Amino acid sequence: MSCRNAIIGLGILTVGLAIIAAWSTTTLALTQIRFAFAEDQTRTFELLRRQALESGTQGAQESLQGLIDYYPSGSKQAAGSQWDSIVERARASAIEDVKRYLELLADRGSK
Repeated sequence: MSCRNAIIGLGILTVGLAIIAAWSTTTLALTQIRFAFAEDQTRTFELLRRQALESGTQGAQESLQGLIDYYPSGSKQAAGSQWDSIVERARASAIEDVKRYLELLADRGSK
């Protein structure tokens, strides 16, 4: 009887470990996907910010619109998630930089 119980116990342990391994693999894959999305989004924000700061008013306005429109919150990342927060902070920072630059250009133009 004890040999039979040991075999059943080992079977249950094996199934449990397989479930944990599958869950861990899935979690890791999803994290890597979310990271890749966040990396792409923040890189795009930096590119649009740089383009705006190296252009005139029209180019800066186009870049600003691109920053606003590019994959809105909740489209690539789950809305309200930590990844979404990171992406949206990067977006807000880039938008603020471009708006300040546009104000600077407007001030220069009015003088």
